[in-house]
Amino acid sequence: MEFAAEDERTDVPEDPLSGKEDQSAESAESAESAESAGLAAVEALRTELAAHNVRAAAREELVVKLHEEVQRLRTGERAALLRPVIVDLGRLRNNLLRQADGSPADIAALFAGFADDVTFALERVGAEPLSPAVGGSVIPGAHRVVGVVGTEDGAADGTVAAVDADGYLDTVEDKVVLPALVRAHRAVVTVAPAETYGEPTVEDGQ
Repeated sequence: MEFAAEDERTDVPEDPLSGKEDQSAESAESAESAESAGLAAVEALRTELAAHNVRAAAREELVVKLHEEVQRLRTGERAALLRPVIVDLGRLRNNLLRQADGSPADIAALFAGFADDVTFALERVGAEPLSPAVGGSVIPGAHRVVGVVGTEDGAADGTVAAVDADGYLDTVEDKVVLPALVRAHRAVVTVAPAETYGEPTVEDGQ
């Protein structure tokens, strides 16, 4: 009877696989949680990097605009400072060339040499002579018409007949500072004289 009682009190042993399953489930949950946290961190980093790129692009655009504004101001200041210099040097060169045209050969060569020196000075400040071609079209803004030469050639109407003085171009801004003085061809229409008839005579009346 005592042995039978002891058999009834004996406990049933636990299944060792059940504990391993619980540990596996916990490990899987921990791995999923770690993966989610990692993905969230990567997404946050990606968002921050995108925002940084936007800010960097905005800063770069601002720097470019400021640089362009500075260049524009510098160009405007340069034009304001050098325009009177270019005009005065251009007029001086034109006067020297005009004096050379009406002087003896040795004096003319001297004036021409001075004019060349002024041309070099103009080049150093960013300007060059603007010499129209005779027979070319008159260009408003670049040429100033100071005289008219009549021509019967209709095709020559509005072309340069002669150049009285060179103009000058600002090569940095590509703008005419001093227009060239020219005389332009003007077509002249020739009207044939009308035929005239004499007074009728006695013989014509017969």
